[in-house]
Amino acid sequence: MRYLKIIIILCTVTSVSCSSFLDEKPDISLQEPSTLDDLEALLNHENTLNGYLPSIGEIASDYYYLDDQGYASRLENARLYYVWDPNALTDNTWTFSMNQIFYHNLVLERVDHVEVGNLAESDRNRIKGTAMFMRAMVYFNLALIYAEQYIPGTNGSMVSIPLKRTPDINEAVRMANLEELFSFIETELLLAADLLPVETALKTKPDQLAAKALLSRYYLSLGQWEESIVHAASALKYHQASLLDFNQIDVGRPIPFSRQNEETLFYMTVSGNESVFSPSFANVDTVLYRSYEDTDLRKRAFFASSNNRTVFKGSYTGANNSTLFAGITTAELYLNLSECYIRLGQVETGLSYLNVLLQNRYESGQFVPYNDMEQRGALGLVRLERMKEMCFKGGIRWMDLKRYSIQPDSDIVLRRTINGQTHILDINQRPVPFQLPQIVRENMGE
Repeated sequence: MRYLKIIIILCTVTSVSCSSFLDEKPDISLQEPSTLDDLEALLNHENTLNGYLPSIGEIASDYYYLDDQGYASRLENARLYYVWDPNALTDNTWTFSMNQIFYHNLVLERVDHVEVGNLAESDRNRIKGTAMFMRAMVYFNLALIYAEQYIPGTNGSMVSIPLKRTPDINEAVRMANLEELFSFIETELLLAADLLPVETALKTKPDQLAAKALLSRYYLSLGQWEESIVHAASALKYHQASLLDFNQIDVGRPIPFSRQNEETLFYMTVSGNESVFSPSFANVDTVLYRSYEDTDLRKRAFFASSNNRTVFKGSYTGANNSTLFAGITTAELYLNLSECYIRLGQVETGLSYLNVLLQNRYESGQFVPYNDMEQRGALGLVRLERMKEMCFKGGIRWMDLKRYSIQPDSDIVLRRTINGQTHILDINQRPVPFQLPQIVRENMGE
């Protein structure tokens, strides 16, 4: 068994052998963590553990586009992601994610056995819950990229991805089926919600609110509307999660939102290595932009004009670059509640949650609340508002496109035109356009 030492030399893996591809780890020594302080130190590597969520789903999504020049200026693999080419290499995505999972596996393998050190015994559960939450977050995002849309009771036996649970390089790892993978994620999040503190001072650390919010997202992705409501409502009721009132924000500023603002429940980012989302290259989808009314403050808070282009500026990272926010916000909870109630036929209740969100997004006195809508029209509305609110926030749109594709009468077809050639992705027919790295598939016997 190999263990991390406390002083970690972070490195980028540039080449990986077949035998080690499932055991990505930083450059390490053989010193074993012996106290809770040591494990806390591992979890404090925020650049590693709160960044580098997969960007593939964002690059594949439909809220932006690249023009011919911007497309040509990107690296070859980013160009392949952009047109959903099955030959795109996903090795870096897998490597970064396995690196994160190694940290969490190591913490969980040791947390019940180490001495307290300078911390308190009560910190043991917090550290365990943090590692469980973070590991579940990584696996959930990997599932969105590499696995079919899970339909409980229907396709649970379908093969998904390798599921590594320990830091032991000799662990026998196999391909989990969808039911195993999603049950593992669900169990991790439910346990984390019990172990984590009610609140934390740092939004890069999960608490009960973050765990409940992620559970709401998880159940929404599976179409389990009642369960999603339970966890979203619990988060709002017992933790007083706040919505930003955009009337109190200077929406004309180049960077309107501060990092870890009051609406942020948990902070993570998507890898910006491909630089696709730099304002120099990514253009806001024109249909999306036109869907905002002029009195909708998101139009000015999220977007700006630059050289006759419309670009995104409204990141919750507090910066304006190619790295996207990929955490959890209070707004997402309101959207989850709205959609779930509408899908359950409680349309007015669903619209009431949407109205609360939009009252905080429009100029004061300008928003007219929605009511007296039929279910079909209300669902179309909440889907549109979800895209308008959650565009350029990592981990959402690709999840939504996949889950929409299995709904009755769905027709999720994406199109992109580059140099006069139109590329088409029919998600109903090809829900997983990207493959696990070849070396992983070979090791797993595919």
